[in-house]
Parts: sequence; C-alpha cells; structure tokens
Amino acid sequence: MSLAIDHPDYNYRVVRQFAIMTVVWGIVGMAVGVLIAAQLAWPALNFDTPWFSYGRLRPLHTNAVIFAFGGCALMASAFYVVQRTCRVRVISDGLSAFVFWGWQSVIVLAVITLPLGITSRNVDRIVDAARPREIHFAA
Repeated sequence: MSLAIDHPDYNYRVVRQFAIMTVVWGIVGMAVGVLIAAQLAWPALNFDTPWFSYGRLRPLHTNAVIFAFGGCALMASAFYVVQRTCRVRVISDGLSAFVFWGWQSVIVLAVITLPLGITSRNVDRIVDAARPREIHFAA
C-alpha cells in the first residue's frame, strides 16, 4: 500500500501567462501614472496632442492599474488557487486560453480607445460588452 498522493498535472501555463502580464500591465499603468504626474509639473509634456493630454491619460492610468494590473493578478491567483485547492486540473486548456486572450484583448482595446477619446463616460461599449444589463419586465 502506497502512501503517495497522486497530484494531477495542473495547468500552470495560464497562471504563468497572467503573472507575466501582471508585471507588464503594472509597468505600463504605472509609467502612464508617472507621465501624467510629470504633466502636472511640466505641461509641455502634453506635446500639443489631444491623446497625450492629462484628461485622456488619467482614465487610462486608472483602468490599467485597476483592471489590467489588478485583474491579471487576481486571475493568476484564481487559476492557481482553484486548481490546487480542488486538486483537479482546469476543465479545458482551450477555455483557459480563451479567458487569457479575451482579457488581454479587452485591455488592449481599452488602451487604444481611451486616449483616442472613443468613450461614453467609461470604456467604449464595444469593449464593454460584458457589462450587466438591466432587465425591464412589462407590467
């Protein structure tokens, strides 16, 4: 009788991908924060272009730090902890890859649309497809 515990082959690839992108988006988001802080001291850093103005880069900095940096860190930890706690591999490597690439594509679209001013108070509706909708019932 063996006392060895069988450990499944966990999917660390998606965990590694999210961890790497956590560092990348952290550097990008915080670099934008340093740029907009410098713009307050030296307004010439706007370069006389609307997409480098403080008003357009501030939402980019906030969204990059919260959703890109923080979101990737949370997803990396979630993929790691769920597999280890439940002692099972994620159900599908393809779905894990879809979650990773889908999240990265939403972040890249936000990075493109926010400085260009393609917004409606928040991230553009094309990017914001996962937003919860209100359901109204007829009386």
